[in-house]
Amino acid sequence: FIIEECIILTMIDVQPWAPALTILASIVTAAYVAWRLVLLLAPGLYRGMIKNNTISVDDFVGGPPSPTSAFKSWFLNRLNVGTRVAKKEGYPLKTEDSDKVAGLKVTSRNETGKEGVATTSNNPPVVVGTIRMGTG
Repeated sequence: FIIEECIILTMIDVQPWAPALTILASIVTAAYVAWRLVLLLAPGLYRGMIKNNTISVDDFVGGPPSPTSAFKSWFLNRLNVGTRVAKKEGYPLKTEDSDKVAGLKVTSRNETGKEGVATTSNNPPVVVGTIRMGTG
């Protein structure tokens, strides 16, 4: 029995690096197939993420993203927001004159309950954002 195994192993003549190379090739192939599967699913995940948005960012930037960009958007949104769903109604806003720049209006959340910026309008919604800049 032992002699037969030795004869079979001698006939195969496996180099010591061959199994490692086979395992490495299998890992690389599996990673590539997994990445292609992710790219195949990414547009659907992205569409599911933006389906209830009031404003179409895709129309603004010229169309839907590539599968890679769709995956990046979905993945970063998932990391940052998780499964939280954005609220449908906006916050009441108020405007005030800026104390730093003459003629500039500063928009902030109206927590006093007094009438602020009109919220019942047929105009498209106003997106209020911030730009955070730093030097390091």
